[in-house]
Amino acid sequence: MRVMNQGTTLNRRGSWVKGCLITLAIFIVLLVAAGIYVSMHWRGWVAYGMQKAGTDMVAQSPLPQDQKDRITTRINTFTADFESGKISMQQFADVAKEVGEGPLMPLGMVWGVREKYVAKSGFSTEEKASAERSLQRLARGLAEKTIPWSTIDEISGPVATKQGKNNYKLKEKVSDEELRKLIKDATARADAAKVPDETFEVNVADEVDKAIDKALGVTPKQ
Repeated sequence: MRVMNQGTTLNRRGSWVKGCLITLAIFIVLLVAAGIYVSMHWRGWVAYGMQKAGTDMVAQSPLPQDQKDRITTRINTFTADFESGKISMQQFADVAKEVGEGPLMPLGMVWGVREKYVAKSGFSTEEKASAERSLQRLARGLAEKTIPWSTIDEISGPVATKQGKNNYKLKEKVSDEELRKLIKDATARADAAKVPDETFEVNVADEVDKAIDKALGVTPKQ
């Protein structure tokens, strides 16, 4: 099954954000790229898959409850409109593209590494906080495009294994020294890009709304 370049790029990024909301964007793009149309009811099948995957991921995320509620409501509305034909397949793909090009993908990377490795490491409280700040700076550089996405390929060795072209899988177990190597490289890249040494926070619910509104040509509310 051939997948277009955009899907491949998102697949590479998605290996960093397994279990996060951002995986939903990868699912959508790969679905569109593969040209999956399931009998007469393909819209309902796709809508259900997106709705189930999206709401489950949101429920498991570390987001505040108010953001979870907003995102779940938006996903339910979006999938219902898609199933009814109000939203086209092209608009469906455009939403995935907007999500993939915004700050949510880098933010998902931070969540994934933090929850899978940093939180379970033997780091002290201070070292964990420093590691998260370094990852946030890397995420900000990726989101603001002061750090190229190719950086992920270059520094991911300590925590990921390559599985084919442009596809990486996070290791099940990573030593503290391997994690320190990743953090050291992330810090160096952030320093080189002059990314401010400060917390990088994103309102995920706002970003989801922006991505959907932009793709659908909806004027943002003032």
